[in-house]
Amino acid sequence: MSDFSRTLIERSGYESEDFADLYNRYRLAPPRELLDILTLVAEAERPRLVVDLGAGTGLSTRVWAERAERVIGVEPNARMVERARRATQESNVDYVEAYAADTGLGGVEADIVTCAQAFHWMEPDPVLAEAAGLLRPGGVFAA
Repeated sequence: MSDFSRTLIERSGYESEDFADLYNRYRLAPPRELLDILTLVAEAERPRLVVDLGAGTGLSTRVWAERAERVIGVEPNARMVERARRATQESNVDYVEAYAADTGLGGVEADIVTCAQAFHWMEPDPVLAEAAGLLRPGGVFAA
């Protein structure tokens, strides 16, 4: 992680005790219409795998549960991951505590990789490289 990213995280309160609660209270889930567009562009009516980078408390991850066979949310903040796991009932949704630039998910072939309301927190080049490595040929990245 660069000094810039580290400073941004420290100054934002992202790692504070109550950040996950505030995030969950005020952040909106992506609209269903966006999921319709992404599945259409990916030519995957029911995606085999969707990876959500910067998953937060799972708001942008769980919306895929009914639409995809498998969904993985990637989030570096342990409190956010804990909250996401508690809020998720669906058995096809899982969470990984990792940074978007280094997910540890090598070998997957996602139909769709999303980064809903989080890309502005990330260093673009390594995250885009990681997303490209997670996608199947013809897969879609959306941020």
